[in-house]
Amino acid sequence: MKNPNWQRDELILAIDLYFELENESVDSSHPKVIELSKVLNQLSIIHKTSSIEESFRNANGVSMKLSSYKRFDSKYSGKGLEKGNKLEKVIWDEFSHRRQELTELANKIVELATNKDFSRELSTIQRFQ
Repeated sequence: MKNPNWQRDELILAIDLYFELENESVDSSHPKVIELSKVLNQLSIIHKTSSIEESFRNANGVSMKLSSYKRFDSKYSGKGLEKGNKLEKVIWDEFSHRRQELTELANKIVELATNKDFSRELSTIQRFQ
């Protein structure tokens, strides 16, 4: 089974981390990548499926997603990952020049994702959709 496509909120969190770490060498062992993986797993309820693979938004996948943003970054001299979600470009165009708004939005998403009461409530609502 394939993991679901990345959703808007997940991509917002990824691009925010991309900009936060833009001058660092990043791989799946980076503490911030691992931290984002944990948050994304808490957001798994936005995917209307009950079967999420063990590899769902793991640190390796997060690291790859960050690399996919490099293809849009004019400051990056390499290529980045050439294939990716079409929504990545939309998110890049929307937020690459509005970083403060991006960070504020990402912080709100993290706050909601890590709020256990909200997550339980959303999970209950989605079961009835």
